[in-house]
Amino acid sequence: MEKVDSKKSAYFLPVAIFLAMLPVTMIVPVFKEIVKDRFQSGNGEVAWFLSIAMLGSFVFSPLAGFLSDSFGTRKKIIILFCGLDALLLNLLPYADTLPTLLFLRFLEGGAHVFVIGLLLASVADFEHGDSKRKFGNGTLIGLSGMLLSLGGAVGLSFGFLGKLNPILPFQFGSVILLFLGWIVYQFVPEEKSTVSKRHSWKESLILFLTHPLLLFPLVFQFLDRFTSGYFMSSLNLRLREEFSLNPSETGKMLSLVFLPMALLSYPAIRLSKKTGKYFPVAIGSLIYGISLTLSGIFQSIVWIGISLLFCGLGAGLMFATSLRLASSLCPRENNGIVMASLTGFGSLGFFLGPISSVGLDRFSTVWPPFIGSSPTALLFGIAQILIVLASIPFYKILNQK
Repeated sequence: MEKVDSKKSAYFLPVAIFLAMLPVTMIVPVFKEIVKDRFQSGNGEVAWFLSIAMLGSFVFSPLAGFLSDSFGTRKKIIILFCGLDALLLNLLPYADTLPTLLFLRFLEGGAHVFVIGLLLASVADFEHGDSKRKFGNGTLIGLSGMLLSLGGAVGLSFGFLGKLNPILPFQFGSVILLFLGWIVYQFVPEEKSTVSKRHSWKESLILFLTHPLLLFPLVFQFLDRFTSGYFMSSLNLRLREEFSLNPSETGKMLSLVFLPMALLSYPAIRLSKKTGKYFPVAIGSLIYGISLTLSGIFQSIVWIGISLLFCGLGAGLMFATSLRLASSLCPRENNGIVMASLTGFGSLGFFLGPISSVGLDRFSTVWPPFIGSSPTALLFGIAQILIVLASIPFYKILNQK
């Protein structure tokens, strides 16, 4: 029997997730300098720089989940890819051509899904594995959702580094990833699976056919990240160019989405214990969709900020609860493939979101004035509302406590 190390605790997992999110959003405020200004490119290239990482995440997420489920380890794989992700992130600002930059960004996104996807899978292991009695009350996944969102908000606030030097966020992010690898090695335990059988690719894929309700959290993650692409591309550039905000100010504005999202993730999990797993997801999605629409209509920086706060409120209600919903709909031995796929589908949404957002905004001059500066916000917000309406027939099944 393996000796228990008193230094290690599953409660270091939310801390690790927080650290993993910092480099993701830390570099967002300097997209303009690294891509648009450096290569004399347009908004489309900025959107591709954001999206190509998400494509890498989507492509590699099934592999991350399959390998970790097959070999029965998350920890070793996470540590390995923390190092690889740090290397690739550090190389990004030194790419001498735009195609090279995009290729490295694709690989970096693929490396990062091994980190964040398997950290979330580890949380699900403790929620539904042998330690369920201790961690199965939603506390661990609630804290993880809260610190994931907080990591995104804090990362954006590091825009001041880009004000000093656009390369600094990439270098600092690489150091954080190396530190994360050390934290996981030193302090994060691994919940051992009692399942000795290794699953084939075919068996892993059939899981989604035998558990069709998994489609709902997958679609919500996809659409949530798809609409988030608007914040990181169209709204990001609008704040920089229409309102002349600097990287630091832009980062602070965008963090208005992440801060309430972080603060509400844990209370939303506790709420789901009383109302059912799906109720907070549905209500949060409606609030998010309406607020997202308004953020494109408003012409005042103050009102845009208020709409972003309400977007964060809606996101806080639905994000961590959708993770809990997904983890409760699958067998424990498939946590890796399900949670990594959840991350991957979210990444696919994020891949398509910025490209669609910038593309739609090119037609803003032919849209009626009442739609505002961004027709993307209107269309994306409506899409978020429609998915809730489409799920109504399955509400009772999804909302089981």
